[in-house]
Amino acid sequence: MVALSPPRKMGKETHSVPRIEILGVFGSGKTTLSVHLSNKVGALLPERHELNPLWGKQSSIENLGYLPYDLYFLLQHADLASSKIAVSPQAVSICDWSFRTDRLWASMRLGDDIQVYDAVYGSILKHISPPLGYLYLPQPVNKIIERIGSRGRASEASFVKHVSAAAKNLGELVESMTSENVLEVSDFYDSDYVLQKIHAWLRDSRVKVHE
Repeated sequence: MVALSPPRKMGKETHSVPRIEILGVFGSGKTTLSVHLSNKVGALLPERHELNPLWGKQSSIENLGYLPYDLYFLLQHADLASSKIAVSPQAVSICDWSFRTDRLWASMRLGDDIQVYDAVYGSILKHISPPLGYLYLPQPVNKIIERIGSRGRASEASFVKHVSAAAKNLGELVESMTSENVLEVSDFYDSDYVLQKIHAWLRDSRVKVHE
């Protein structure tokens, strides 16, 4: 039995643990980067793609369309972002996903359904604080395709033909994010420098709160 409760008052953001979101195409190394950084700055908020009931089920997606598939990831990420994690006040959560790319990938495949998606997306993000910043992990298209192939996941085979367009659209998205904290990193990033930037973003966010 489901208990009914009064509607939540609108307009209030969730006060969750500060987070960093990673921007990257599938197979670019987001999870590897997030695991490494989370061991140094706080907690990991990992995407669990295998929990999406439509993951790898192309026949179901052909019948239903991509809307439920994309909404599932949006809701999973919203749940992670609003989690209250018991860590130190200096901790930062690292996400191997981003709300910005959630919307980008959805826009590439939803067609007219993007209007429904955007309504849910906008409603949810009203209640979730923005991230401290973003780490952008660009990779050459051929390297991403090679990585997807080496993982040998049948559910990812269909991604290969979309890698070039995804990388291009992501690059354009990042270029448009001029007013946000975005740091480009590579597989050979300077760990100390990245950590310094993350802690600087955290300090800046606390200054803004008290202004």
